Amino acid sequence: MKHNDNGHLNTSYKSIIKITLPLILVSLSSYLMLSIDRIVLSTVNADMMNAVSMSSTFINIFTIFFAEIIEKNTVVTSQYYGDKQYEKVATCVWQMIFLSLLLIPISLVMASLSNKIHNLPANLIIYGVPYQQIIFSISFLYFIYVSLSTFFGTQGKTYIISISVGLGCFVNVVCSILFVKIFNLGTLGTAYGTALGYIAQILFLGSIFLNKKNNATFNTHTLSWDFSLLKKIFKLGFPIGILSSGAMAIWFLILNIVSKISQNQLTLFSLIIIINLFFTYTSNAVMQSISVISGNLIAKDDLKEIKNVLKKFLSIIAIVFLFLLIFILLFKQFIFNLIYNIDPGIKDIQELVLFCIYTLIPWGTLIFTYKLLQGICMSGGDTKFVSKVNALIIIFVDFLPILIMHYFRLLNSIWPIVIIFLSEPIPFLIIYTLRFKSLKWYKKIV
Repeated sequence: MKHNDNGHLNTSYKSIIKITLPLILVSLSSYLMLSIDRIVLSTVNADMMNAVSMSSTFINIFTIFFAEIIEKNTVVTSQYYGDKQYEKVATCVWQMIFLSLLLIPISLVMASLSNKIHNLPANLIIYGVPYQQIIFSISFLYFIYVSLSTFFGTQGKTYIISISVGLGCFVNVVCSILFVKIFNLGTLGTAYGTALGYIAQILFLGSIFLNKKNNATFNTHTLSWDFSLLKKIFKLGFPIGILSSGAMAIWFLILNIVSKISQNQLTLFSLIIIINLFFTYTSNAVMQSISVISGNLIAKDDLKEIKNVLKKFLSIIAIVFLFLLIFILLFKQFIFNLIYNIDPGIKDIQELVLFCIYTLIPWGTLIFTYKLLQGICMSGGDTKFVSKVNALIIIFVDFLPILIMHYFRLLNSIWPIVIIFLSEPIPFLIIYTLRFKSLKWYKKIV
């Protein structure tokens, strides 16, 4: 990744895209790794696929908490990198690797409790619990991978991370097919494939992290324990980690509420969740990208360029969603047919389907816009404010209204839930716009 003469990350349109696209792949990597499991198992046994899907949701409530903490390493390392304190960048990465290793006992405890703690119906326990035990046991590998990724993301070398994602997915696919199809290991086979995929990613990123060039610049060979740095990063990431785990648990509960309304509405809502997950993962990558760039610019005290970068990101998003709108208009009938083929019963709620499709563009645009502002706020270490806002909106705008309607038996349709779901970005956008203009986030924390 090229840099300007003054030490900034290059903030041209080309460089912004070059940083952001690989980060989107990285953000989707864990989702892709788990999706591979489901796809392979779906060709063998539907119960295996459903068991892995449910177990993965439960596992993610645990792993997303620590992954969010480790990812916030980029907030600190970006400012160190912008301030040319290069040795501190590697030190921060090592703290995250140490944290990943310290989490092994917790992961093993969670694995040992899988027989008692799970969300599986009786007919899926035989498939889901063994998978859950393996994935919990090797979750530290995912944390180490995320730790190493922050090193390259900080420098804008996200193409290296994208190569590691491709490598990990390839190893996962080959090994999962081998273990499931040839050795008939079922869900255990996909768990082993996931583990080997993470190992391949760690070996690839680790070899580059420790090469001579990076050691000469960042002193990556020096294993230094710095509790103050670990504490600083943990403090930044803890609120977001709690929020992410809580949000996943809340939406899992909402999904259970929807399942009691009707099967075809559950199918439609599941499709909405899938789209939301895609928007969430991709917008989080965009948020991380602008946070890295802003962190570098804060270190250089260049507020004007941060505002220019925001404008560039917004223009890119506008163009992307314009093309998406054109695609929807051109292939509207194809999209309808695709949805109806999944569940013919959805034809009974065509008005709701139309509403969801036509609101997709404004909904997605709002999500990406407020995530950009959120990323800029986090680049100055404003994670407490972000976590409080996100928690309040998820609880009081999303969860409590749905829970109250469910309690008083007012949910005969998912219309109210969909409206709540699609209007959620509006309060986020208002609050983060005001926060951005206040400049209370504009702080150098290193």
